Amino acid sequence: MSGRYPYQKLARKLKFRILRGYYKPGAFLPAIRTLAEQEGCNPATVRRSLETLKQEGLVVCKGTLGFWINDNCSYIERERTKEIAAFHNQLYTNLSSLGFSKQEILVMLQVYEWMKRFAKIASHSAKMERPVVLGKCK
Repeated sequence: MSGRYPYQKLARKLKFRILRGYYKPGAFLPAIRTLAEQEGCNPATVRRSLETLKQEGLVVCKGTLGFWINDNCSYIERERTKEIAAFHNQLYTNLSSLGFSKQEILVMLQVYEWMKRFAKIASHSAKMERPVVLGKCK
């Protein structure tokens, strides 16, 4: 599912919603027309994207009842793990092609995590009456 066609892009978008837990295992998906309105696309595009997800085993269809998320949580988690591995491989490949070593890539990821934590602390501090600097009040 590369995302070359609109139905592939929508299928990928829906797949990530499922893997992130936006749609819970066993939950019914909105009706095809509702999804089409929400996504601003043709109902045929939605149907084709759902058929793609059905072939992957992420959604189940029972005729006129509609589509719902596969209720097998371990299957959903395995699919999530596959996506994470694919993302990491792509990130490693891209950064390696730019000349970074495995160690440099690991350091970049650690620095990125540290920066995210620091930004969260700084954001929280800005909301307080007295700013907090490195854990101490002024």
